[in-house]
Amino acid sequence: MVLNTDIFLGAGTSLTFIPECDLYLGVGRQDSGSAYPTNGTLNTNEIRASSGFEANFSLVENLYRGCIVERYSADDTLMNSLRIKSNTATTLTTVDSFKPNATDYFVIKAYGAPTPATTSTAKRLLSDEWLGILESATFPTVEPELKQVNLSLGGSRNFTYQYKGITAFGTADLNLVANHGAFLYYFLGRCTNINCTTAELSASDNSPDDRFEADSNDANAIMIEGVDSAGGNVAVGTGVDISGASDTGPFFYRTIGQDICPPLSEDTVAVIADMDALTRPTINASGQITNAITYTFQEANSDSLPSFSIERSDSKLAASNPFRTDTTSIPIAGGTTTSGSTTITFTDNADSANMQVGMLISGTGIPAHTRIAQVVSGSRAELTTAATATGSSLSFTLTEDEDNSFVQIARGCRVNTLTMTANENEEVKMTLSLNTRNVHLPSETEQYDARRGVSDEKAFFNYEGATTGANSAQEFREPFFFSDGTFKVLGQNFLKINTLTLTMNNNLADRRFLGTSAKDVQDSLAGQRNYEISFTGHVTDNALYKALRDDTENITQTIELVFSKANGETITLNFTDYFVSANNFPIAEDKGPIIVEATVMPRNLSLCTVKTHWVLQG
Repeated sequence: MVLNTDIFLGAGTSLTFIPECDLYLGVGRQDSGSAYPTNGTLNTNEIRASSGFEANFSLVENLYRGCIVERYSADDTLMNSLRIKSNTATTLTTVDSFKPNATDYFVIKAYGAPTPATTSTAKRLLSDEWLGILESATFPTVEPELKQVNLSLGGSRNFTYQYKGITAFGTADLNLVANHGAFLYYFLGRCTNINCTTAELSASDNSPDDRFEADSNDANAIMIEGVDSAGGNVAVGTGVDISGASDTGPFFYRTIGQDICPPLSEDTVAVIADMDALTRPTINASGQITNAITYTFQEANSDSLPSFSIERSDSKLAASNPFRTDTTSIPIAGGTTTSGSTTITFTDNADSANMQVGMLISGTGIPAHTRIAQVVSGSRAELTTAATATGSSLSFTLTEDEDNSFVQIARGCRVNTLTMTANENEEVKMTLSLNTRNVHLPSETEQYDARRGVSDEKAFFNYEGATTGANSAQEFREPFFFSDGTFKVLGQNFLKINTLTLTMNNNLADRRFLGTSAKDVQDSLAGQRNYEISFTGHVTDNALYKALRDDTENITQTIELVFSKANGETITLNFTDYFVSANNFPIAEDKGPIIVEATVMPRNLSLCTVKTHWVLQG
C-alpha cells in the first residue's frame, strides 16, 4: 500500500557492499528450542540456531533460500550438505530431511549468504561497507521467463494461458576508479598470505569469550586468526605473515560492539585463543601508510569462486530511520493522555523500547497523522500534535511508513570479468561484471535497516581506515594514477605506454539443479580462465614484432604490471607463459611518432600482491 506520494530521487540511492562468509549457527536445536535427541533418531528438515546465535543475530526472512547448510558432528566431521528451502529469523527449513544428534553444529556456506550484523530494533546485515570510488553501476534486473501458450480452446485470437518459467537476473556492473586492489581476490579466488600488524586482544584470556561474542574489552576490534602455514600460532607484532587461515575466508572478523561478525566457525577457526586484533592502517606525518595490509592472491582452480552481495537502497530520506523498511505495528499499553498536551506517559512500558522518533502513533485521544517528536524516557514521549482527550490505561499503536525505503539485495555476486584500464592522464579504472544468484526483496512485514542504519556515508567501513573526520586519511581514498604505473614485458620496461588494458575472464556459467524447490539460479560455476593485455605506445625497437613472429611460447620472461600510490599502496601482477598475439605498426599520417598497438596473451598468473588499507573479510 502506498502511504505517501513522495517521489524516490537519486539523492536517496545507495549501493553498498556486504561480505558473504560462512555463517556459524552453533549447535542446532528443534524449532521449539529444545535440543535434538542424543540418539539421532529424529527425522527432521528443520534447524534452529543456537541460543548463542539468537542472542546476537536474527536472520532476514528467506534471504538464505537456496544456500547450502552443512551439518558437522562434535569432532568436526561433515555429516550432511543440505539445501535451504526457506528460513525465518531463527530457523532453517531444508529440502531434504536428516537425522541430527544433540551435539551437531551447523554452518551456512558463504555463497549467496550475506553476513548478518547485530540486530537492534530492525534486522541488519554488514551493509555499511564502502564499495570504493564508484563512477557508475548497473544493478541486476529481475528477468522472469514469460510463457504464453494456446490451449485447445476456441473463441478468441488471444493467448488462452500464460505463466512464468525460470527467473534470471541480469549482470551487475561496477565501474570503479581504483583506490584499492582487494577486488582482485574475488576474481582469482584465493588469499594465501596476509602480512599485517597485530596485537594481543585486550581481554585477560587473550581470546573471545565464545564464538559469537567478544570480551567487553575487545568491543569493536577487527580480529584475525594468527596462524602460520603449519597451523602454529604466530607472535603478534609488525609485519606478521598469516598464512594458515582458510584461503577463502573469512579473513578479518568485524566486531559490532561485542558481537563477532561473522561468528567464529569451528570448521575454520581451530583454536579461539589464536585470534588477534588488527592494528588498522593509518597515514603518518609524511603521508605514508603505516601498518599496511599486504595480501597475496592466487588462482583458484575449483569450480566455485568467492562471492559477495550488493545492497541497493532507495530512500525518501524521512526525518528518522531513513533507511528502514517497516510495516510492523508495535503496541504500547498502559498509556495516559491529557487533552491539549503533547506529553504521553506509560505505566506498562514493556514495548516502548522500540519507540523511535518519527514513528506514527494512533489510539484514543491521538489525532490522525501524529508522530513521535521526542522519546524522553522509557515511560514518556512527546507528540507532534496535542492529544484531544484525557484518558489512562490506553493502548496505542506505533507504525512507520514502509515506502520511505525500498531495498533490494543482490546476493551471490561472482566476478565473471575484471578489467583494469590505465589510459594516459587518467586514473586507473577497474570494471567488474558480476553474475548474480538472486535479488532479494525484504518481506513487507519485516523491519530491515539498509546500510546497517548508518546515515553518514563517511562512517562506512573501509571509507577512512582507522581515523575519523571529513578529511582524514584522504590518501587512502585517492586513486591509483596512470602516471604511477610500470609495465614490463619481454624482459624490458616499456616507458612510453599511452594506454593499457588488462582483461581477465572467468567464463562463469549459471546452473540450476533438480530437486531444489526453486526456479532461481543455484550456482554460477567457473569455466575456462583467460587473460589478455592490450596496450598502445611508442616503442624504440622491433622486439614486439619479432615476438609476434616467434612460434615459441615465452616461458622465461615475466610480464610485470605494477601500480603504486605516493602513500606506498601498491598493486602488483605478474604473468608467465605468453605469446604476443597482435602487433600493429601503422603508417603515420604525419611525420610524428608511430604509435604501436600490441596484444599479449599470458596463460598463468604467477604473482598478485595488494598492499592496501582495505580490510577484506572474504
